[in-house]
Amino acid sequence: MKRFIKITGKSWKTIALALAVVATGCNNENVVVPKEAFTVTFNSNGGSEVVAQTVKANEKATEPSPAPTLEGYVFVGWYTDDQTFTNRWNFEVDAVISDITLYAKWKEEKTYTVTFNSNGGSELAAQTVKVNGKASEPEPAPTHDKGFLFAGWYAHNHSYNTGYNNCWDFETNIVTADTTLYAKWKPIETIDVDECDKSLFSIWNGDPGIPYANYADFPFQYLWDDNLSTMYHTIDPMEVGALIPPKAISFDMGKTYTLTHFRIWHRAGATWAFFHHNPKIFRIYGSIHPNVRKAYDNSDNPAHQTQKWILLGEFDTVKPSGLPSGWNSGQNTEEDLKAAHIDGIEYVLPVELAAPVRYFRMDVPETWGKTNGIHMAEMSFWGISDN
Repeated sequence: MKRFIKITGKSWKTIALALAVVATGCNNENVVVPKEAFTVTFNSNGGSEVVAQTVKANEKATEPSPAPTLEGYVFVGWYTDDQTFTNRWNFEVDAVISDITLYAKWKEEKTYTVTFNSNGGSELAAQTVKVNGKASEPEPAPTHDKGFLFAGWYAHNHSYNTGYNNCWDFETNIVTADTTLYAKWKPIETIDVDECDKSLFSIWNGDPGIPYANYADFPFQYLWDDNLSTMYHTIDPMEVGALIPPKAISFDMGKTYTLTHFRIWHRAGATWAFFHHNPKIFRIYGSIHPNVRKAYDNSDNPAHQTQKWILLGEFDTVKPSGLPSGWNSGQNTEEDLKAAHIDGIEYVLPVELAAPVRYFRMDVPETWGKTNGIHMAEMSFWGISDN
């Protein structure tokens, strides 16, 4: 009668060991017992420490989480070979069959430089910011030795139109490239700033490089007649060939001012606001010399220096609503129409470019309708009177 003996896993190992002993002549010193577990060591190559793992034979290690960190570098992965990093360990597939060391691979973290141009104010150190990171708002804010008040940081220099351009928001703006931020300054309220006396304004064509060309029904004087229902309107250069882009106008303010800010009212009518010939991108110049010449803008001749226009500011207008330009009045909100036709769009001239001027020039490279002409209902100016 046959008899069967139940052999457990432990008993089976005992039998296997016994057979191994018999096979080797009962020499215990030559017996090799398979290891049941192995040690996986993590060499972070200078990064934060990672604890080793004990893993059963032919099973998988657990990928360390969180991954190690190293200042100035980004973690790439774990590799079986140091230095060359050709064999990446796959924690989903690779089984542990021996004691092993895994090595961390790193790549240098890309960063951007944020530079702060204080526009004549106190100097500030640049910042190194990680890709898609945020710059820190400098503290304390810069100061100006002329006593002007700091009014925020902007990504574009000399292009501030109060209330409509977006100041750099350190809480939300992401840095995606090397960036320069520019300080904006405004006069202290105690400075005596007057509205320029428009009754002294007059047509002045002292610079032959800025010819007058307007429709008879829309003369230049309408630009300062305090009547928002009238307007100044150039003749389209396609009709007369009088104005060559960049389009420009000039006039005599009749008195010398250091200008601080100004306002523009667009042509009356909901369909015209932020459209057609109304200026969008433009530059403001000034001079105290009646013989000033646009032709000398790029001249290095010392004899021309007193005849060169002085740049006072560059502006790119943004609608209060942020909506695009368009003929349809539905493109303009009530806020847009209020700015264009009632309050006027206010532009603040950068303090660092301030200079006493009497003769005024405006170049308009781009209108809201990307047209060849210019029209505006009214302009008003404020500044410090120099006489």
